[in-house]
Amino acid sequence: MLRILRLLAAGSGLLLIVLFAIGNRAPVDVAFWPTPLVVDLPLYGVFLMGLLLGALVTAAIAGFELLRLRLDYRRLARRLHGYEYQARLREAAAEDAALERIRAAGRKGLPSAAGS
Repeated sequence: MLRILRLLAAGSGLLLIVLFAIGNRAPVDVAFWPTPLVVDLPLYGVFLMGLLLGALVTAAIAGFELLRLRLDYRRLARRLHGYEYQARLREAAAEDAALERIRAAGRKGLPSAAGS
């Protein structure tokens, strides 16, 4: 359902852009300050260039944010693996200590072989 709504919204937007382009074909002067360069472009061309530039800037910002999030993810994953490794070491040490206590208790309760 959401996909259909997105397609309808995209189609409506595309239709509006096409209608705007058809209705605004008259050339306008575009000056690039501070240079003396002046270019004649159709109004829809100026509009579409603005849309394209906005999309490129948005994509660049999103890309940098995605890169930052990936780096954060890797850093946190390394930290998590370190914590998991430390937990395994503590568990192994606790098991070794428990086995040693059992062995020590078993040695205390058995008669010594030297006394026979």
